[in-house]
Order: sequence, then C-alpha cells, then structure tokens
Amino acid sequence: MSSYLLPYSAGTISLENGSKVVTGVGTAFGIAVKPGDLLQLDDGILRAIGAAEITNTGFELIDDYEGATDSGVAYKIHRVSPGWGDVANLNARVSELIEGVQRGYAMTSLSSVEIGTGEQTFIVNTALPIGSGARLNISSTVPGEEASHTMNGVVKSLVGQTLIVDVVFATGTGQTRASWNINISGLVGDVTPEAEAARDAAIEAKDDAEAAASAASASAGAASLSADAAADSQGDAESAATAAAGVQTALQSYLLTPKAADPTVDDNGNALQVGTRYYNTTTESERIYKTGGTWDNYTGADGMAALLDDTAPKLGGDLDLNGFDVPGLAKGAGSSVAGNIATFADASGEALGDSGVRILDEDDFASDSATAVPTQQSTKKYISDVLAAGDYAALKGGINCAANPDYPAANAGDTYRVTGAGRIGGAAGPLVQAGDAIQCFVDESASGNHAAVGANWLILQANVDLATDAAPGIVELATNSEAQAKTDTARAITPANLAALGATEAFSGIVELATAAETAAGTDSVRAVHPAGAAVVYTPKTRQVNPQTGTTYTFVLADAGKLCTFSNAGAITVTVPPNSSVAFPVGTQIDIAQLGAGQVTLAQGSGVTINSEVAQKKLATQYSGGTLVKTGTDTWLLVGSLAA
Repeated sequence: MSSYLLPYSAGTISLENGSKVVTGVGTAFGIAVKPGDLLQLDDGILRAIGAAEITNTGFELIDDYEGATDSGVAYKIHRVSPGWGDVANLNARVSELIEGVQRGYAMTSLSSVEIGTGEQTFIVNTALPIGSGARLNISSTVPGEEASHTMNGVVKSLVGQTLIVDVVFATGTGQTRASWNINISGLVGDVTPEAEAARDAAIEAKDDAEAAASAASASAGAASLSADAAADSQGDAESAATAAAGVQTALQSYLLTPKAADPTVDDNGNALQVGTRYYNTTTESERIYKTGGTWDNYTGADGMAALLDDTAPKLGGDLDLNGFDVPGLAKGAGSSVAGNIATFADASGEALGDSGVRILDEDDFASDSATAVPTQQSTKKYISDVLAAGDYAALKGGINCAANPDYPAANAGDTYRVTGAGRIGGAAGPLVQAGDAIQCFVDESASGNHAAVGANWLILQANVDLATDAAPGIVELATNSEAQAKTDTARAITPANLAALGATEAFSGIVELATAAETAAGTDSVRAVHPAGAAVVYTPKTRQVNPQTGTTYTFVLADAGKLCTFSNAGAITVTVPPNSSVAFPVGTQIDIAQLGAGQVTLAQGSGVTINSEVAQKKLATQYSGGTLVKTGTDTWLLVGSLAA
C-alpha cells in the first residue's frame, strides 16, 4: 500500500547561480531528504536532488541552479523519492531514529590536536546543527585508544565546519592525535542538537503517519478502493503515528528540560528511568539519575564528578574512580600540632608521623634550630640584613659609556659592567673600556659627574692590552738606545730619553728653536731657525709690501725688511714700538712711503728714540718716502724725504 510524506521545509537555504550545491541553515537534510526528492522555490519550478552525499546542512541538485544567487531562501522539498518506500516502512524509519537518539550523532575531524583541558578547535567533516552548550565526547580514532585518549567538554561555537569546544576533562593529556571521533554525550541547558533533530524527525514521522492515516481514511470512502484496503492503510498509519509518538515520549523520558532542582518524575509525569539526564540551573551542572533512585553529577565517567568537586583532597583518601586508595601515597595522622608541617614517621616513607616539624618566624635566626623550618618572610629579612650590613658587591647591570654618562646613584657595593668604551662621569671623567667595571664604595652616593662624586667610585680595569695609537692600555718604557734607534712603535720615551735625543751635526734628533735675536746674532750652533726668524735676517730679492689705509698703525715684527705704504686723505700716525713689545733685531730695516694726501708722522713708542735730520719725523709730501734702521735696543735712524 503506497502513500506520501509531507514536504520538508525546516530552516532556510542558500543557492548560487551556475552551481549544484544547496547549503542549509537550521536544517537536518541528512535525516529528512533522499536522492530523487524535488526542491521547490517560490518560482514553482521543481528541481531534482542528485545522488551526491546528503548532510544535515547540504546536498547537490542534478542540474546547475539557473536562478539568481541568494541566501535565507524559504523552500519545500517534496519527498517523492522511491527510497522512502511506503507507509509500512515508517516503523523501520522510527526504529532508525530511536537508535540514532541512543547512540548520539557522530562527526569526525582530521585536526591535529594535543590532548588537554581548555579551549580546543576542530575542523569537522560534516557540521551537524549543534547548539552552544551541548556536551561532547571526543576520542582518538586509533584502535584501542577510545577510552585512554579522550576529551569531554561543551560546545562554545560551531561556525561552518569550525567547532570550538571548552574541554573540562581529558585522558592522555599532552599526547597529540591527528584524527578524532566526535559524539554528543549530553546536554547543558538546551536539548542537544542531535536529540532535537531526532525529535523533530520523530514529530515529522508522526505528522507523515497522520497524513497517511488521513489519506487512508479518504481512500476508505473512495469507490475505487475496497474497505479492507482502506482499513489496512489506516491501521499502518496509526501504528506509525503511535511509534513516532513513542519516540517523543522516549526523548522526554531520558532528556529532560533544564530545572532548578532534582525532579521526581520525568517531563511527562512518569517515573524516572535510570540514565535520565537534565541540566541543573542552580548548580550549573548536568545531573544523571542512577541506580538506587539517586541523582548525581554527570561527567561521562561514573564517580568523576566527586573527584572534580573535591575542594580539600587529602593524601591517603579514596582518590581513584573505584573508591580505592591510590597506591604509593603515605597515610597517617600528618601532624597533631597546630602549625607544624607533617613528616614521615620512618625511613620507609609509607606513613606520616604525628608531631611534624615546627614553622619558625624569626628574622635574626637567633635560635639556630636544627628542627624548625623558617618562613619565607624571615628568610628574606635575614638575608637582606646580612647583605646590607656587609656591603657586599651587587651587580646592577651594564652601563654604556660611549656618550660619557654621569655616575649613577648607588650604594656601597653596587657594581656596573662597562658595555661601551668612553668616559665615565662626563666628558672630563676617566677613560674606560668595554669589559671594565665601576664599583661604588659609599652608601647613598648621588648621581653626578667625576668632579662631584668620582671620589666615591673605583674603576676596575679589565683591559690589560698594550696601548696602541688607537686605544689606551699598558705601555712599556723605551731605553736610551731604543729611543735613539727610532724604530720601536710600542714603547714610550721618558724625559731622560728625550734629553738623549738632542740633534747634532752627526745625529738627527730633537732640536730647540732659536729666537729672532739668536737668529740675527748668527752665533748659535745648536738651535734651529724657524721661518719667522729667517725672515729677520734674510732679505728676498722681491720686496714685500704692507699696504695700510688707516690713520694709525704700529709696526710688527713681520714688517722687518718690508715696504710699508700709507694711503689716507687724513693725517696718519705710525708708531715705532719699544723692544719690550716687538723685539726687532738690531739692524732691522723698514721702508715707508706716503701714497695718499694725508701726511705721515712717525711717533716714538715708550722709551723709543728716533734720530733724524734736524729732528724731522714727517714725510715731506705725497709720494715721498723714508727708511727706518734699528741701531740699538730702542734706538732707530730715520732718513729720507722728511719735513718738520
């Protein structure tokens, strides 16, 4: 006897022009759709569903979608596929739904994940419509590791194929596995998505059965069908409806809605069944009804909740999952003395003694006890006092002296390692090299330059290399013979060496420069003449001219042997300085000439005498000239075209 199923239209779908792929949101296609069913949109066109894998969130059409790309689209799927069979197969379908509820709906993941608690991320093969808060059991796909390498937690989010789980319990922590089986193990708050999908499918099956029953009833009145056939159809439909209703009842018996306290009956008012679960909103935990008529926290492993909730575990207690003592842990009274630390009773380490070890808070360690343990505070205070009293060296880090920094503020013992060469204590401070150290030996020394606080510091030199022309260091002194050989580049010359290096006619060495007077005298045989001294006694063939345009001028040593010209419209005064100011050698000659309209008058400096014909000391007129010759220490002779 054949019948039909009602159209499926849960959630919405997205379609893309030119693509066969249909993607659902809030859908359960894997349960409600088969290849050969027909998709109908608002345009009324029926599009056949292909044979590709159908998941809860997607399937493929036989032909590419020719309409415009769109999302959030309402739809209907007419379930006309031969795969649905007739109404008589509904019982088998209901059984399949019940089995799915009992075992949980599985996903797999190929994400490489290290086992541990906290937030974990998986990329799943097929994303079921799982809501946040659903509890998952995640186990390794390696055969034999289903129980030894697991994680249990609740769903934080499922976006696309990215599943994020907050793991609260794990076995095999620290191990990494590359693939996982993911199963729903319970609900937190809302009913798990798998249960919702199964319940929706059961309700849908019930609706389908009722529709079939209605169709069967209509068939009973049709003249073309026999009364017996109508009765059979109606009976089958009613059986399917009854089975679907049974699925709903089973779900409501084993997965209850959230409650503030442990219930005494299920959501249908029936007696509780062993294994029934619900979420307790008061304690924010999942509860399970156990043999003996008691409720307990559910964690996926019987008795695990008691261990996790134990806020004050003690050694020697029942710590394992089976209620047995954990082997290898010492048992005993611990310590009957308040404030003491428990110790082993003997060398076996199997039991704890009674008295324990005393905890002593004594800052100066005066009691020197061999049976007491100091507190952290007293230990820190004692060590700090010892260090403070002894001015022990304390390495404070590095200091880069490339920019010539000041000394830092410090206490006695504070030590800094020089990381960059330069000066310490400012630009006038001592040189230091990388690897040297500076150490303060005065408490509360302020920051400052070398002049202010340098006396509070020691410089510990680590650079013991020989000095070079590029870096300071240790230097060796040269002997007289090494100094005179003038080939050594690594030794230093002493004053005695320097005296032995005096130049002679037969030996090149250090020479003293002669004064202008010594040069002019021409009698010194051990001193050298410098260019200025040579100018005093050497008259070049070409006269040098010193042109002056001002109204006053005083002769300088460089004027010796030159022609000094004077050109100005006003009167000009030229002074001959005393020997104490400018030591012209006796015999120095200076020529003078008046080039301008202003008359030139020669003035005598302090103590200077200028002798001339009838005491005339002026040049006669424009373009007239004269000559000055030094005849004594402060005595000069003036000759030329003169006027009074």
